[in-house]
Amino acid sequence: MFPQGLSTPLILAFLGTLASRVSANVKPQCVESYRISPGDTCASITDWSGISAAEIQILNPGVNCSKSLAPDVGQYFCLDAYAPACTHEVTAVTGDTCSSIAATWQTSVSELGSLNDQLDAACDNIVVGQQYCVSDIDCYYGNDLYCCTPNAC
Repeated sequence: MFPQGLSTPLILAFLGTLASRVSANVKPQCVESYRISPGDTCASITDWSGISAAEIQILNPGVNCSKSLAPDVGQYFCLDAYAPACTHEVTAVTGDTCSSIAATWQTSVSELGSLNDQLDAACDNIVVGQQYCVSDIDCYYGNDLYCCTPNAC
């Protein structure tokens, strides 16, 4: 899962930092990116960005900082990621689909997919017993206590 050569303490320290910004099962969104220019190296990026080569590799699966970035010129690298905390999860039961869960919780299949890292692009891999995030805000269908507006719930 992690690039070879990264020490366990380094990975755990970085994941601890990310954990405060990235919730389990919620897809992290890149909030800061950088377009690779000719001559860039992981070292040159870390010099000005303040993140380590290990962080670059964790945020950008497939990047190997021990190799040249020349093949990546013109591509965008993520330098920081964030995923909002899931405020409401549901457990899938027999017969559930992305469409049925989305309809029940008055959201869209697209939003359900964006909230759940474990769902594939077709949203056809719902697993019975698995928890799925249906809201990343306090106002969601059926939550009268934290409703955003009087008519929202």
